Amino acid sequence: MSQHYKLSLLTAILINLNIMIGVGVFINTIALSKIAGALGSCAYVAIGILMMPLILSISKLLELHPAGGFYTFAAQELTPFLGFISTWSYFIGKLSSTAIMTHVSILFIQELLPIAATVNPFVLDMGVLSLFTMLNMQNMKTGGALQIVFTTFKLFPLIFLIITGIFLFNPQTLLHATYNIGSIAQTLPLVLFSVLGFEAACSLSSSIENASKNASRAVVISYSAAITLYVLYQTIVYSVLGSDLAQLTDYRAVFPTFLTKLFGNDSAYMPYLIGIFHCALASSALSAAYSIMFSNVWNLVTLAHHNHIPGGTWIARLNRNHIPWVCVLVETLIALIHLSVTRGNQVPLQVTSALGCSITYLLSSVSLLVAKINRPAVTIHWLVPLLALGSCSLLLSSCVYTLYCVGVKALTSFASLLTVGIGMYWYTRR
Repeated sequence: MSQHYKLSLLTAILINLNIMIGVGVFINTIALSKIAGALGSCAYVAIGILMMPLILSISKLLELHPAGGFYTFAAQELTPFLGFISTWSYFIGKLSSTAIMTHVSILFIQELLPIAATVNPFVLDMGVLSLFTMLNMQNMKTGGALQIVFTTFKLFPLIFLIITGIFLFNPQTLLHATYNIGSIAQTLPLVLFSVLGFEAACSLSSSIENASKNASRAVVISYSAAITLYVLYQTIVYSVLGSDLAQLTDYRAVFPTFLTKLFGNDSAYMPYLIGIFHCALASSALSAAYSIMFSNVWNLVTLAHHNHIPGGTWIARLNRNHIPWVCVLVETLIALIHLSVTRGNQVPLQVTSALGCSITYLLSSVSLLVAKINRPAVTIHWLVPLLALGSCSLLLSSCVYTLYCVGVKALTSFASLLTVGIGMYWYTRR
């Protein structure tokens, strides 16, 4: 990329924030309150600290392998088999994100349109995923103007609630709350889900002005800003609603309850504001689900090109729109499997996504550590990948434990998909 098209530090930070901030923080609101109460916001602080070494590690791996990805990291620094595991687990895990984002958007749409509420949400889920499949087949990208609309919609509820919540902030709610520090461990997979996407932000490093200095700054600053916004949001919401937050049915009740505190029950603005919020969150979730499907398909293509999947040449074949149509159908099938196994349950879907990514992050950390051992000249302290390895091990254990407790079917399904992938790999090796 020529210097003329290099991104400034500020532009890179804004792009990173757009990638990282999504609806995960909203759908976590009640779940964190039920598990950790007033300590829900501390879970974001914990994940922010735990993930920082990993962010620095992946940034360095992208410097070492600028044209590579998760497969290249593990395949070149470790073995092709671990490269396959890293990419396959990420591929199937991210499709759980597609599943939950699609389901979240449908639930909000049903709140907005009474006629949609008469239809089974899973029927609508299948309709949306089918639409995404057809759009992907046509190589339909979301344009820049549409991305601006989605970004504005996505940030509006978050910023509005933080600003207005300052006036309703009640420190007594936090002072008299019951604190159970041990509960934070259970929340880690949920908050990890809300920060997934930082790896895409890291990939911008080669496009930033004065990348040797500004690339890591952009990632660290934007990640810290996102964590700060999440902490403010969860803290303010809990201080305003207190223990009542844990009594709400699901995340769709958060904004109506908060707005009632702000304006009262008789405000004429309530229906319009609730509609705007739900529309914003629905559009953001739809955008996230489609973006994941559009980009994640190339992870499967990578495995096909390396002949790790039976019939790889046929699977990676492009249609007239230059899209690997078989891979798109596989994506849709796996997303539907996630939905059918979990029945759209929020926590198992979130933790499944976090589990798949945790395996990838763990192998990436090992890759950098091995690279540092084999090539001492690599400009990063060996403690960074070692700390990243420890963080990823903790996150992986937390994901498995949480799924064992609340979503053993989802854990079994993920293990089955992982096993199918391993079987494909060894079949092609024969």
